[in-house]
Amino acid sequence: MKPRSFSLSFTDEEEGFEWNQADLPIEVGSATPLRQSGGLEVSNHRSLLTGAILLGLIVILIIRVASLGISHSQYYQTIVQGHTVLSEPILPMRGLIKDRRGVILARNEPRYALLIVPSEFPRDPRDEAALLRTIVEKVPEVDPADLAQTIVTRVRDPIILADELPRSHALELIETFADTPGVIVQALPKRSYPLGELFAHVVGYIGKLDSEEYRAREGTYLFNDWIGKTGVEASYESLLRGELGKRTVEVTSAGETERVRGFLPPRDGSSLILTVDSKLTLLIEEVIAPLKKQGKSVSVVALDPRNGELLALVSQPAFDPNLFVGSSARADREKALAALFQNPKHPLLFRPIAGTYPPGSTFKPLIALAALLEGVITDSTTVLSTGGMRVGPYFFPDWKPGGHGVTNLMKALAESVNTFFYIAGGGDGKGEEGLGVDRIERYARAFNFGETVGVDLPNEAKGVIPNREWKEEVVGQPWFIGDTYHLAIGQGFVSVTPLELATFTALLANRGTLITPHVLKGIEEGDAVRTVANVQSKRPFEGEAYLHAIELIRQGLRAAVTQGSAKLLSRVPVTVAAKTGTAQFAEERTHAWLTAFAPYENPTMVLTILVEDGGEGSVVAAPLAEKILSRYFSESSF
Repeated sequence: MKPRSFSLSFTDEEEGFEWNQADLPIEVGSATPLRQSGGLEVSNHRSLLTGAILLGLIVILIIRVASLGISHSQYYQTIVQGHTVLSEPILPMRGLIKDRRGVILARNEPRYALLIVPSEFPRDPRDEAALLRTIVEKVPEVDPADLAQTIVTRVRDPIILADELPRSHALELIETFADTPGVIVQALPKRSYPLGELFAHVVGYIGKLDSEEYRAREGTYLFNDWIGKTGVEASYESLLRGELGKRTVEVTSAGETERVRGFLPPRDGSSLILTVDSKLTLLIEEVIAPLKKQGKSVSVVALDPRNGELLALVSQPAFDPNLFVGSSARADREKALAALFQNPKHPLLFRPIAGTYPPGSTFKPLIALAALLEGVITDSTTVLSTGGMRVGPYFFPDWKPGGHGVTNLMKALAESVNTFFYIAGGGDGKGEEGLGVDRIERYARAFNFGETVGVDLPNEAKGVIPNREWKEEVVGQPWFIGDTYHLAIGQGFVSVTPLELATFTALLANRGTLITPHVLKGIEEGDAVRTVANVQSKRPFEGEAYLHAIELIRQGLRAAVTQGSAKLLSRVPVTVAAKTGTAQFAEERTHAWLTAFAPYENPTMVLTILVEDGGEGSVVAAPLAEKILSRYFSESSF
């Protein structure tokens, strides 16, 4: 008599192997000591505890059988009199995830597991107790307490009891349980992320369904199935997952398969092609490596302003996503996960899309654009910068002692002159009107600041664009003119995500179109790739005045490279426009920002960099941008 099995086989053309649950051709890993459960440490002394634990199991089973009463004998009578029709699920193969070059970022590897189907275990408590004793003795990876809880459920789905078994052990267990209904030794797919940390946040990882997820998907997912938890694995779960197949069999009262009554093959998941570039991502990781050694947190966004394709999304510190798809076969897994969750640098935070920070001077192009469109300034407006501006008893400084002298819009953007933006944003305090907080908020939101940009990844945050009501509610104070001055230079209560800033920079690069960043490029269909039409865009404003204002801002950002705070980028082999930023977030502590696009005439890349607690943007972020852009635009492989 053979146990009923849940079929699974697949061919992985990318890896060049084919495997099947029946022949177990590939060795996987080694077992590790059991984990702790319920305060009981299961160790090499477990043999001394097994008897006591099994005694407890028998008591549970006797109580349960007693509660069934006469219905239990009726069950056996039904089985003896006829056959049972069972439906066996067939797992689909999860789709691969690749970068734009075809490099595999997520794949499937074989692993061996012991599964049980509680609903098929013996109904006689003595027979069931004997089977439990055999499982505990033959499979030291099994936690007896977990086994006890699982059996009582009588779940009809197969449940993984021991995972990532050595091949030799798996073969032994096949012999042991060859004639045992409800016990299955099977080769299953294990998700693997070959580039580890490099794409941990973008690709994400899969994990076991929790009870709520299972209830919402019962019938399409198995009891202890896997599902995308973060990144692309989560946002495109429906494409990657595929659909369960089904094999309907008639089983005799002895548990043997009499005949197959129906077969529906599974539909494997689709393989996805992403917009991200592994070569560019490796380059960025190499450039920021010295900062990582210093313990700095870094965000980098590389974006094509023509179509919204995200070429790179780097978030450091990062983590190894393979930790989340391992099992107890990794002795260090629980320790590594605990360290990950307790890390004060928060490596799980996807900084480019979920981190919010004061933007500092990188917010000034937005203020300039709004002021031009509202007629608050023109291309000929000048102010005198003498080191700051005094309004009543308060002084609002320039960053340069002594000031910048007579300053027009080009110079204000090139040298990041605070006084110019104080006046453009809040007026001069002597009757000259500025934008004011209400108009700043309206324009900021029109360009997606303070809003999610709609990237096709989960957990996107949105920055804060403060207004009078916000301050009353959050701070408990009225709005003051000083708050407007701080807002106009990207300080105070305002915050943005690196992706929000990159998206606005892309609008300047492409001359006025707000694109939606995305990471899905195509879906593999056989030997072909179906391109996904992800190009979503809008123009917040139209007309000659808008185009003219955009062009003036572009010229100012180009001047920042030719003669201003981003002059280091003049070394790049193509023309670059940029804005640096130094954003204060604590006493004498600042974030270093830079956002840029190139080539200036017809941009193909936006690059936005944030170094948390990094110092000055022109000193820390600009050299990183110079190295990345120089290599990207000089090496033919890009």
